Amino acid sequence: PLTDKEKAQTVGKDVARVRSFEQALLGHYQQFLKLLHRQLKTFTEAIAKHGHAKVHKPTRVLGLTSMKCLCLLLQECYHFNFRNNIVEVLVPIMSGKFGADLRATTVHAAKTVIKEDDSYEATLDLVRAICATIKARHFHTDPEMLRLFMFLKIKERHIRRKANDMSSTSRKQTMAKYQSHGKQDKFATRRKRKELKAEKELSKELLEVQASANEKQLGHNQTQILEQIFALYFRVLKQAQDSPLLAACLEGLGKFAHLIDTNFYDDLFAALEDLMANGKLSLDAALSSIKAVFTILSGEGRALSVDPSRFHTVLFERLLQIPAEPEHFHLAMDCIHATFIRRKEVSLERVAAFMKRLLLIACQMEHHNAAAAVVLVKQLLQKYPRLLPMLDNDVVSTGVYQPELSSPEHTNALATTVWEMAYICNHYHPFVKLHAAHSLRGAPITGAGSLPLDHARTTAIDMLTRTHPRRFGTLVFNPPLQASTAVVSTKPKHSSPETSLIRGIPASEAMMAALDTEATPSLSKDALDNLQVWYKQRSKEQQTEALINLNERLKHQLRLWQQKRAALFKEPKAGKPKRAQRRKAGSRKPTRSVVSK
Repeated sequence: PLTDKEKAQTVGKDVARVRSFEQALLGHYQQFLKLLHRQLKTFTEAIAKHGHAKVHKPTRVLGLTSMKCLCLLLQECYHFNFRNNIVEVLVPIMSGKFGADLRATTVHAAKTVIKEDDSYEATLDLVRAICATIKARHFHTDPEMLRLFMFLKIKERHIRRKANDMSSTSRKQTMAKYQSHGKQDKFATRRKRKELKAEKELSKELLEVQASANEKQLGHNQTQILEQIFALYFRVLKQAQDSPLLAACLEGLGKFAHLIDTNFYDDLFAALEDLMANGKLSLDAALSSIKAVFTILSGEGRALSVDPSRFHTVLFERLLQIPAEPEHFHLAMDCIHATFIRRKEVSLERVAAFMKRLLLIACQMEHHNAAAAVVLVKQLLQKYPRLLPMLDNDVVSTGVYQPELSSPEHTNALATTVWEMAYICNHYHPFVKLHAAHSLRGAPITGAGSLPLDHARTTAIDMLTRTHPRRFGTLVFNPPLQASTAVVSTKPKHSSPETSLIRGIPASEAMMAALDTEATPSLSKDALDNLQVWYKQRSKEQQTEALINLNERLKHQLRLWQQKRAALFKEPKAGKPKRAQRRKAGSRKPTRSVVSK
């Protein structure tokens, strides 16, 4: 809206007409937002008072329509006026107080804004409103509200790239403008060309100032967002350890740990140690906290005097729970990659223990997790070549491997071999088989046994994403399964008189006939007795199904028995005697018996 000073200024007709149109548009837009807010407020108050089931249908329809309109306005027009008013209305609904459907709709709208906002201004307003709502509700909100921060792309290189893209776009537009002027003013005077040159230099300076201002504004928004997020994370760690937000908080710390100020590292490590000492953390929360610690220690926290052995012990114990909850395997891979591949200050015994345990759980998981585990083992072998003797059976070592110990340092994993790798080489998935055979050869980079180009630079996370069967929402096998080339017979099945009489035999006689030693010589009478006991213990439906299966088996056995009998007792055709039979007794050759055939 215009200020009093702007309204008092004298302007031309065109400017006054534009101002009048803008004022009318903003006035009607504000009235529309007030109407939507009023209808949505009536709907939410009715839900809080009577519940979803007892809300009148007109109130429900108008409330849902108003909420959808506000969500669409926030998604499509987050750069327009009255954005803060829409955010203040929708953010309280994200807490899940008014139902899961309303929460999902508002969370989706906020997620879209966070992904598409390049200037981070609307994102900053959303983050402030979310932090204030969580604090006001004493951390009793839905975790999906806090997981919205996981979609933030707060990185210094991302900020610079956005600023450079914006400045380069405006620079290209300006340069195109002056190039077009130069073509049009081809026969301009010397004075005009001099003025155009001076204006071009001035525009370049203005573009440089504008680019620095954009980068400065983006950096300011980034700093404000980080302050809000980390303040909320530390509140949850210290004040709400039993809150449902704890797992989402630890996930966020695992992602943004490298952006935390070094002055807060000691407090963060102390809080995470207290959490893991309680032993009440879920698998995903424990792995997220360990990932946060290892991310800090592999980055700016290298100079800190922190012993990571206690975190290694927790990770080593938690790996055994991965086959029961394989959806959290990517967190375990991030932890191992951060502490063993990005760092070098790790003992060889500890790395060997983790490699052995990785292969152990790989034998118990689906093919996409197994492929990622084998690729991670390959990276460990390339990073630590002294682990290669574990691939050989003839290595002499001292001590006994003790996998039941909680400390990976004392398991003595170097005294054993990775026999699991030979087992995984027979895997049904071709990618798992390929990388396992490559690792067994010592993971060579070039020469015999090296990987193809499309697999040579594949990381564990890339392999997990590439081979996941549901990465597109549907069941997809990568590489695609080949079609079967088996020929299916279309000839109708003919039933003989003997097999057609079987359907009228009682149950006990059918069992006896199916298991008769003459029909099926491979089965004895002991097997028949066991089968009769099993048959009496089944229900009627199971007995019926068993009889149907035995009926089919009996038909097949009778058909085979008839074919064998016809082949054994086949008589020769009547006719003229053979030439060999008309020879003399001393000169004729012995002929084969018909029965011997």
